[in-house]
Amino acid sequence: MNKLSAIPKIILVVAVALLFVAAMTLPANADLTYYFGDYNMFGAPQAGGVAPSGTWATATFIDVSPDNVQLTLSVTNNITSAENIGAFYFNYSGDQSGLMWTAVDTSASTPAIGTAGSYQADGDGLYDIVFNFPPPPGGSAKFQAGESVIYNISGTGLSASGFYELAAPGTSDVGPFYAVAKLGGIPCGDTSDPNCQQGTTSAWSSGTIVPEPVSSTLFIVGACALGFRRFRKMKKA
Repeated sequence: MNKLSAIPKIILVVAVALLFVAAMTLPANADLTYYFGDYNMFGAPQAGGVAPSGTWATATFIDVSPDNVQLTLSVTNNITSAENIGAFYFNYSGDQSGLMWTAVDTSASTPAIGTAGSYQADGDGLYDIVFNFPPPPGGSAKFQAGESVIYNISGTGLSASGFYELAAPGTSDVGPFYAVAKLGGIPCGDTSDPNCQQGTTSAWSSGTIVPEPVSSTLFIVGACALGFRRFRKMKKA
């Protein structure tokens, strides 16, 4: 066999092997961002309310050092000034009650953080951790468009990938999901409807990862394999 003709095959095999290794190892070390918006809405606004389009909020977990993760919760400018993010729900693969939470920037709004587990989000599942904005029973510091809060999280063996965990099943046939956010303050027209309290209603969104580290890497591996098959066919033709 011609040695030069074997070079593309060797390079492709090495590339596929490296990508496969990356696919197997990346989730344990990758940062994690959830996107919440109308494209993955499972609890639609009631009583004539209309949810804003696009992404409403994001939640990003970043590995900053061994056993330490930084969490940034942000609200986009896609929601109106009247609307707000009322809550985030997350899961953790370990014991969430042993995590330590340190506020880095809560100038926009200071949430109440619950880590007792079994928090139910609109009937779709039971979550380990909840952020309530503002803390119940209410308050003026709502989490609104363009705002962010930042927390440092520490715990033995902690990494960002630990927050990629599916919720325990709830009592409904919706979900469960990996993360959930609630959008409140959506204007509604029918105030006689119990779902339209004081002229507003709410909507729920499950967290989507774009792109997911494993699936995107495996996609590249698959594309390389298909490319190699096409290369072989072209040589035979």
